[in-house]
Amino acid sequence: MKNDRERYRHIKEHFNSEAGDFDSGITARVPFYGLFIEALVNVLPFEKEKAIRVADLGCGTGAVALRVKKSFPNAEIHCVDLSPEMLTSARGKLSGYTGITYQESDLLKADLKGYDVIVSSLCLHHIGEEKEKKDIFKKIYNALLAGGVFYIYDVILASNGFVQDVCLEEWKKFMSSTLSPEDIEKTIRNYREEDRPFTLMKELGWLNEAGFKDVDVICKFYNGAVYGGVKRD
Repeated sequence: MKNDRERYRHIKEHFNSEAGDFDSGITARVPFYGLFIEALVNVLPFEKEKAIRVADLGCGTGAVALRVKKSFPNAEIHCVDLSPEMLTSARGKLSGYTGITYQESDLLKADLKGYDVIVSSLCLHHIGEEKEKKDIFKKIYNALLAGGVFYIYDVILASNGFVQDVCLEEWKKFMSSTLSPEDIEKTIRNYREEDRPFTLMKELGWLNEAGFKDVDVICKFYNGAVYGGVKRD
């Protein structure tokens, strides 16, 4: 079993190596990926022309940032990712847009302050310690302006083993229509080695503990969900 430092290094190497093929690979591995991203952006409660400040944590190749820019053309977006190759891909995807900055950083060390929106897609499940997850939720809460929102699209666990087994089998069933058996085996192996998801119910509780109000689940399909809350004060 890798310790967290080794695991994070492995994750960085993994994403650096797959950045060029990430977009095609993610849609082959994740059910309803586009719909989840759409749901994440649809619940941002701002006028479309408002110049909102957005932080995209674990921006990957820029899929969420692109969707935000299309919905909020005047948004200023700060893209943060651990992988320099992912950031290179994001720069390419977003090259036709202005108001976007990039930062290569561990999310726990990223400097965040004064945002209307913080979003994260398929990233925070890599944080394996309960204290670290709680700490980053509080850090995000403190980085938001009053009335700001934090929404996550991520991998989650079910609340009991039987349902979790069903989720895993349904995921494998989806991938069987898009990937070879060898690629499915590799994907599951990476999931077990790299990912540290918590139950959705724990995540919602930790958001409440951090101070978020109106904590809600926007959508869920087996082991994927969009959820988050609002900073009222």
